[in-house]
Amino acid sequence: MNHNPQGDQPPVTPSAAEATLSDEGSATVETALAMVLLILLLMGIVQFALLEHASHIAKAAATNALARAQAEDGTADTGRRAGAQALSELGGDVLQNPRLTVARGPDQVTAVVHGQVLSVFPGLHLPVTARAAGPVERVTGLTPAP
Repeated sequence: MNHNPQGDQPPVTPSAAEATLSDEGSATVETALAMVLLILLLMGIVQFALLEHASHIAKAAATNALARAQAEDGTADTGRRAGAQALSELGGDVLQNPRLTVARGPDQVTAVVHGQVLSVFPGLHLPVTARAAGPVERVTGLTPAP
């Protein structure tokens, strides 16, 4: 037989009102956590967009440098100037610490841009590298017109 130390009174169970008092404020905490996660997600999306934009800037600068350096009368220096101009026009703050190198050999030209992406998250340093290579242009086989 079940012994009740309080006599003939049934055991005390919390009422519905008392049970909801223990959950008071939980919606606020859940909303705050959801907002933090949403903000982190949005920051991640922005960081990815900045990474893609910086990659396009670096690729455009490398391509411009290659186009000028691979011309028959071009040099590595003219390629560097064209790439530096593209970086200054396009780079802004998105591509940070850009370094452009252009190498022109007798048959091949290579332009490489290294840099870092503007970071949304403190301490995150994402590198960006773009490379463009192509042959040195040569005009050959010209014969005078009759």
